[in-house]
Amino acid sequence: MLTFVIVTALACVFVLLGLRHRRTLIGLVVLLLPTYVVRFNLTPFPVLHKLPTTLLEIALLAYFASFSVHALTHRPDKISLQSFFQTPLQWLPVLTVLAACLGVWVAPQKIAALGLLRAYFIEPVLFFYLLFWEIRHQPALVKIIYGALLGMMGWLSLDGIGQYLVTHQFHLNFADTTENRITAVFNTPNAIGLLLAPLITLFIPMGIWLWRNHHRRLVAAIGVISLMAVLCLWWSISRASWIGLIAGIVVIGVSLAGKKAIPLLVLLTLVVGTTAYLTQTRVRDFFSPSANAHDLFGDNSANVRVLVYGATFRMLQDRPLLGAGLGAFQARIIQYNIGPLTDIPIFPHNIFLNFWTETGLLGLLVFCLLLGRLLWLCYRQLPSRQAPYTLSNAIFLGSLAFLTTLIVHGLFDVPYFKNDLSLLFWMIAALIAGTTLHNGSTKSSQPHADTLQ
Repeated sequence: MLTFVIVTALACVFVLLGLRHRRTLIGLVVLLLPTYVVRFNLTPFPVLHKLPTTLLEIALLAYFASFSVHALTHRPDKISLQSFFQTPLQWLPVLTVLAACLGVWVAPQKIAALGLLRAYFIEPVLFFYLLFWEIRHQPALVKIIYGALLGMMGWLSLDGIGQYLVTHQFHLNFADTTENRITAVFNTPNAIGLLLAPLITLFIPMGIWLWRNHHRRLVAAIGVISLMAVLCLWWSISRASWIGLIAGIVVIGVSLAGKKAIPLLVLLTLVVGTTAYLTQTRVRDFFSPSANAHDLFGDNSANVRVLVYGATFRMLQDRPLLGAGLGAFQARIIQYNIGPLTDIPIFPHNIFLNFWTETGLLGLLVFCLLLGRLLWLCYRQLPSRQAPYTLSNAIFLGSLAFLTTLIVHGLFDVPYFKNDLSLLFWMIAALIAGTTLHNGSTKSSQPHADTLQ
């Protein structure tokens, strides 16, 4: 009963905030991205038995409610069904949700799969559409989103640094402290890199634009918080996030300076790699022989991934069209030879295999089309060295670096199938779509009111 009262009170506060200052509530949702770890189990009706939710979801649903009230009272522009399917970013999100619904149909545990469908697809995609509508009518919302993302990076990084300084006493949920890997509010060190690494690359081009326009205080804030985030990545020892971060920085450097940036980027990579090798045991172990002659690497997590990838491909040979089903990877993969593993992973630790196993071949194809479309929209708007470096250039270049970091990191981990990461992905997609729309509107006299680019 107490939990129900707390959740109801929070929901009322968030809804009231959204009714008075909806843009502030959007910023609050962004600021609370990592708070999906604050979970509640409600029992409002006996037939439901248990209804799980999170602090992040309460704020998100409050935003949906406040937007609905605004739509009913102000009657926003109507989008016809015919115009709705004219461009890829209009119908690809719908296909993504449909593919996930197919994953629910295939999954053996339907109730659990419906929960994942809600958290990873329905709510994030709905947030995408509403956020695009908001950006379309209020371009200044982009500043709120960037500010909230920076604030979220700041408090999460402070938590991680504090945890490191007090030798993990803040978070007892991470049992193995022998490697000194921080987790911040999460229950795994890799979750820090999955969230922070792409955001660091998102802010670098924005920092450059602010510097050129003499916003020194904002540049200082971005620099300090980004440095804090880098420290968290270093202390979490998420090596895949390091690789993804370097890939994103390479994209930024080459886009802004061309071939002139290559020597500096190579030097940066060598310095980071050498420092990691000399100071991090997990990096040195990767190249060291293990006690097991069948291991390909000295690093256990790399060997685990090789075993899981092999078993995943064997499973997909039997289920190429439908995959394992949403949330059913762990139950399916155990039927295949996964070697000596006793802790069976819930995902195959590869973003493309993730979508294939969770949402079937249709989901994989739709996700690849969506990624390709977003990358293309960013690429064609990259800054020209002959033209002025504009705010929209900074947004597109940062988004391109964000997606690059996500994809490279996603070759070794799960950068989508978490509450915060799925919401962040669709948030960046809305940012790209909204900025593209405004660029198109300023370059053409033709109406763009009902068109996502």
